[in-house]
Amino acid sequence: MSPFPRSRAPWTLLAVLVLSASAILLPAGANASSAASPPFNVQITGPSLLSTNVSGHFFATASGGPAELLNGTVTGNYTFTVSVVGLDTSGSFVSPVGGAFVNQEINVTVGGLNHTGTYTLEFNVTSHGFAHGLGNETQVFSTQFQVVVPYIVATTVQNINTFQVSGSTIRVSLDGAVVGSIGVPTMLPDASVAVKYNYTTLGLSPGYHTFTLTLVTSGGLLQFSNGQQTYSVSFYVQGPAPDYTVYYLTAAGATVLAIFISLLFFGPRRPRRKKNP
Repeated sequence: MSPFPRSRAPWTLLAVLVLSASAILLPAGANASSAASPPFNVQITGPSLLSTNVSGHFFATASGGPAELLNGTVTGNYTFTVSVVGLDTSGSFVSPVGGAFVNQEINVTVGGLNHTGTYTLEFNVTSHGFAHGLGNETQVFSTQFQVVVPYIVATTVQNINTFQVSGSTIRVSLDGAVVGSIGVPTMLPDASVAVKYNYTTLGLSPGYHTFTLTLVTSGGLLQFSNGQQTYSVSFYVQGPAPDYTVYYLTAAGATVLAIFISLLFFGPRRPRRKKNP
């Protein structure tokens, strides 16, 4: 019998041990890309409400995927395309519509939506790992927002002085609570400028409400069209139409009952049969 099988046994045992060790170090399903990169993610922040035909700004931050190593070092880059999805996007725009993230960040402007409803801003983002041979990974990330018709308050600011006035601000209050501000542009002597504030909300409670504009940093040099430092306007919000369904059903039920009673007591009587003698 040849001695070679006996001489090969130690090498065979060593190969089995090496393969076993490899199986422990690299479990089934592991791959170089997932092991070398953190999870791919894009965080999107921006307004949840937009007024019709008013622009909104969204901010996106990309991280992970093949472009980034486990130690946080970004050796690749991120690219994107973006679009608005909704029932009616006619007239809308997105800027920019695509490109590359700068320092893993991108700002996008959305506007021109003139129909109310819920819309989705979709980012199609690719994490490129070509710098260290990990390939690419593409995912879609999105955020939703609503478009509503705003409440608008508008008036005119006047500069009745013989010198220009700069750096003025108007405080906007609704029912006594501050809701925003308006910056007044530099005003030349004896000039006037129109100011407007869009209040974006899902709705106001039924009843009367009041917007108040107050010149807070003009030092008394400017005034509204009413000659005052404050300007107020009140408006009425109509409540929802009452639901008469219950009353209709009640009335219908009462009518049927009345007809039944009338037929029961006042309807035609059946002729009585004559008794046989």
